[in-house]
Amino acid sequence: MSEKIYSILVIGSVERSVIVSGGSLAEAEANAYSEWARLTGGHVGTAECIEAHELEEYDNGRIC
Repeated sequence: MSEKIYSILVIGSVERSVIVSGGSLAEAEANAYSEWARLTGGHVGTAECIEAHELEEYDNGRIC
């Protein structure tokens, strides 16, 4: 199964959208929690995925 790219809004101590990949939405959400914690210094236990959008195209850090 090929990986898909998602934009996921994660909230916790701070709110931030992250772009992650995953073979499924569940995997992408897990990746989003990790990326959110890495970027914000937040604790994954306080994070919640609010919305997710599958991106049709994503090229070198920008949405096409």
